Amino acid sequence: MWLLAEYEPSSLFSLRNSASTSSGGRTNLCPTMYAVKMALIAAAFEAGGDGRRVFDTLKTAPVRIRPSRWAVVNNCFIKIQREPHDRGGAAFEPTVAYREFVFLSGPFTVAVGTDGWDRADRELVASLFPRVNYFGKRGSFVQFRGMSQSDALDSGFSYVMGDERERLSPDMVVQFLDDFGPGVTFEAVNTYSPRRARLGRDRVILPVALPYRRKASSRTYTLYERTVG
Repeated sequence: MWLLAEYEPSSLFSLRNSASTSSGGRTNLCPTMYAVKMALIAAAFEAGGDGRRVFDTLKTAPVRIRPSRWAVVNNCFIKIQREPHDRGGAAFEPTVAYREFVFLSGPFTVAVGTDGWDRADRELVASLFPRVNYFGKRGSFVQFRGMSQSDALDSGFSYVMGDERERLSPDMVVQFLDDFGPGVTFEAVNTYSPRRARLGRDRVILPVALPYRRKASSRTYTLYERTVG
């Protein structure tokens, strides 16, 4: 069983992939599994709920995305402030960095697998989706549109190796997205904890196939179209 939450993007989306550096930031085309789970955990705390319980419920749950119909990646060079190499100088120095921002046209859907959950867990997580107003980088705002449930996902959703799916789109764009790892603990994802998340244990990088086809590109943009529905 899957919980499906639909969102309408209301601003440009940006979420740098894990291989990006501070000076060269390529973006993902959709929220990662890690970002979705963290958004729901944060929503639980903001609502005065039990964030640890939400973490325990979500940490092994599969998350899949049905992306927006169109995605336009804009390539930008922007001015940023960074810490100087010379510690005796100013606190920050200006420099130029590469960034990508995505205009998403059309709603996208977040699917969370609920196999093994009881009714209380399902209702708890379902109550948090309307409270989420951004995924990824702050400012990547979304508007909640509604929820539904489904026994299975169609080929319009993202695909991770090992998924059981009757058919897949012949056109795919593969991106490496992060998710909670097999040994993840609450302290590792807690912003206020001194412990940092370790790659391979608390956080893993997975190849994810998105049903997108590149339609056009130039030095300033790349246009993607969803190939299913």
